[in-house]
Amino acid sequence: VAALVIEGRQIEIDFAITCTGFSPNNSLAFQAKLDIGKYGGIKVNNRLQTSQKDIYACGDCIEIKNFVTRIDDYFPLATLAHREGHIAGENAALGNAYLQPAIKNISVKIFDHYFAQVGLSEQELQNKNIPHSTVEETVPNLVKVLKESNLVYGKILFDRSSKKILGASFLGGKEVSGYADIISTYIKNNIPATQLADTEYNYTPPLSPMINLLSVLGRKAAHSFSHGKENNDVTYINNNMDFKL
Repeated sequence: VAALVIEGRQIEIDFAITCTGFSPNNSLAFQAKLDIGKYGGIKVNNRLQTSQKDIYACGDCIEIKNFVTRIDDYFPLATLAHREGHIAGENAALGNAYLQPAIKNISVKIFDHYFAQVGLSEQELQNKNIPHSTVEETVPNLVKVLKESNLVYGKILFDRSSKKILGASFLGGKEVSGYADIISTYIKNNIPATQLADTEYNYTPPLSPMINLLSVLGRKAAHSFSHGKENNDVTYINNNMDFKL
């Protein structure tokens, strides 16, 4: 491939990556005349009950509430499908279980790195016109004198007034999965981004850094509100590091 034509413009490229996504399989739902949501998923309530009260649905074919936005969203995630299966099954057997609004928490391998996204991305916040502040940093994932040490990048997006975390992105090694899980817990419990600097992180040289990436991001979030004056446009980048999202 030498070039792509996009909106009438020919753009020279070195290579092209074809990206695929997921879409709900709703053919059976259409046949059953169930209500379908914005993303093509089956509409359900918090008991995973469809528009026909005796039919329950779960997994990658439904839409559920997003914890951050509080509106219906599409989450084709195995971890959520497992939880939903328990709830739908219990309620179909005359139980009374409820599904709480969910947080998107995903990770993928990109060549030699791993990328994790939790909550809303910066693009999603911009598209929804949600005011937010951003802090970001790139640090070693282990004590940097160790030969196994590599760089890890993190970005935290948080509400400008409450300081509650809206989303986060990480790029690095396998440690990014753990960072995303911690941020998911912060979001679910409405813990402010500044509290990241006051959390006790595990440390041993072969396993984790002495100064945790999340601690650095928490201090930067706190600094953005220093002197009683909020800086709405603060973005921190360590220019000495060589990769950034």
